[in-house]
Amino acid sequence: MALLGLLLAFTFSMSLNRYDERRQTAIAESNAIGDLYTSASLLPEPARPRLQAILSDYTKRRLEGRRQRALRNDPERVMREAREMHAQATAVVAGAIAQGSPIAVPLVNTLNQLTSSHAVYLAAYRERLPGIVLVLLLLGSVIPAFLMGQHQGRSGSVRLSGPLGFGVLVTLVIYVTFDLNQPSGGLITVGEETLVQLLQSMTT
Repeated sequence: MALLGLLLAFTFSMSLNRYDERRQTAIAESNAIGDLYTSASLLPEPARPRLQAILSDYTKRRLEGRRQRALRNDPERVMREAREMHAQATAVVAGAIAQGSPIAVPLVNTLNQLTSSHAVYLAAYRERLPGIVLVLLLLGSVIPAFLMGQHQGRSGSVRLSGPLGFGVLVTLVIYVTFDLNQPSGGLITVGEETLVQLLQSMTT
């Protein structure tokens, strides 16, 4: 039972930390898009509306992709759209620099930050608990339950409240742990508020 408690605490903590990491990377990517959008607002025509339109469209695609859980269903599309957007934004920034834009440094920095934050975001969503840890957790749960039932059988007194409460509690903890380990497929997912707010700020 003590070993099971340690396994539950260890695996749940790992899953929760990965969830928090995904949330932080999603916020960082949204902030990077917003920073580049703000820098683009200082560009003259026609670079300003072009770059802002690219970022606005990209934000819409990212929001739709999260709602459709595209990283689980079609990860290649997510990466392809990101590469296309980065290439388009890089071309606009390169053109602005070639024309002698006075905000060349902020533009380059925010563009680099955007590409880097997206790479970190994808890496965070690929993180999973090691399979051996999950197998150990399941074995560590089944064996104590078996021993508890065996002990009650030998004692001759059957009390359902203890084993039932134990089974329900352990099952819930394991379920939440496994759910947190599915970044794009579980019930517990990173919220969309940052992208929604960013998109609203772009359209106002």
